[in-house]
Amino acid sequence: MDRRLVAVLTAVLLAGCGGIATSDGGTETLTPAPVPETADATTETGTLPPGVTGNGVVDVDELTAAHQRATADQSYTLTTERSTSRETANETLDTRQVARVVNESTYAYWTNERVVWDESRARYFDNYSEFQDPDGRYVRYTELDGEARQRKLGATAPRPRLDREATVAIERFLTIDNATVSVRRDDGERHYELRGEQRTFVTERPIRNVSVSAVIRHDGLVRSLSVRYWRGNSDWGEFVRYSFAYERLGTTTVEKPAWVRAGED
Repeated sequence: MDRRLVAVLTAVLLAGCGGIATSDGGTETLTPAPVPETADATTETGTLPPGVTGNGVVDVDELTAAHQRATADQSYTLTTERSTSRETANETLDTRQVARVVNESTYAYWTNERVVWDESRARYFDNYSEFQDPDGRYVRYTELDGEARQRKLGATAPRPRLDREATVAIERFLTIDNATVSVRRDDGERHYELRGEQRTFVTERPIRNVSVSAVIRHDGLVRSLSVRYWRGNSDWGEFVRYSFAYERLGTTTVEKPAWVRAGED
């Protein structure tokens, strides 16, 4: 595996995310049931989410702020996945992250690939886990030599922004010019499904042929987001699939992992 590629992919959407833990990987499937007609500014069931009209997202800052309010005091499980296929190599890199957040002091996080910057030097870890509860903060990871290591990081710290990458993706990709918005219900709550495409995004590297779909709760929580796009230029390019989904809202729990308990014995 090209470790430099891992570093590049980690930085695509995640700008400055804090460190973080383990999960059982459980999921809760959303079943699409969109109403055929396009949503107006108001519908039979209520007002559209903040920053959203029947033509799409008109104020992404307003939507992002509403999304952050909806998750601030909420337990949740957030699964993020990215698949990247490079044009110049017969290689596909898949990364997956699962964050289970209970409250400000208790969370768990796991990812199959992680890059940590240590004194301006990148360190590459496989199977990286982090766990925190009121007793402390712990990490476990596999080094390049294949050895699994773990350590306690000391006193409990404030919960890091485990969903920062999701917020960055909302800010970047829900600014599409043209979109369709339809009404649906999931888990008895009103949601809106947004779909759209855009030819080009201006970023540090050209992003073209972007296809976006999202499910947004009536209060602005972006329940899920899925993006496909091409990034690159005439000399270098790759096809990217990226998605995140919030699940187990208000019902997520976390238990101390066996590897933490074993280390305390």
